[in-house]
Amino acid sequence: MNNRQVKMKTLAKVLKVICNVGFWITAVGFVLFLLAGIFISLIPAETLVIPADMSGSLSATFGGSMVFKFDPQTLGEIKIKSFLQAFFIWVSISALITSIILFKLQHILKSVVADHPFEKGNSRNLTAIAITLMAGSLIVPILEGRIFSAIVDALKISNINSSYSVDGTLLFTGIIILILAGVFQYGNYLQEEVDSTL
Repeated sequence: MNNRQVKMKTLAKVLKVICNVGFWITAVGFVLFLLAGIFISLIPAETLVIPADMSGSLSATFGGSMVFKFDPQTLGEIKIKSFLQAFFIWVSISALITSIILFKLQHILKSVVADHPFEKGNSRNLTAIAITLMAGSLIVPILEGRIFSAIVDALKISNINSSYSVDGTLLFTGIIILILAGVFQYGNYLQEEVDSTL
């Protein structure tokens, strides 16, 4: 084993540990945020409000490009239940997508550490990651649009609409990883051919 292979194996071990820790954080986060969303749906909308007599102003940034600044004294009582529900659903689904990806990635890294990078399971793991990313490219924008609509409704903003578009970055990344899964499947085929001739 040469020096470069040793470094790659060490890097794979470190990344496997990071993926394992990240998986558990996001898996627990998914459960907690899902429970918080369920809990909020049970609370009456009248109790989840920003009171009109609150002094000062609040601001919220959406998508890094829109900033909502509002003053509760000007708008009156602001009901935030629908915003909180949409937010917790979005965070829950994002945590679920991330935990699936990290779970599959740690299995791939485990095979790399064991010197079997082209084992049959890696192609399936990469395919699962690709499908998760492509599904996320459809689901995440819907959830972000729901948050945007909840903010617009809560602030009583008129004459503003949201539009839906697929997240191109997630979709493109999913397609690339799906192609990579095919490469790994072919690598597994070649590895089996070499092993059978020895």
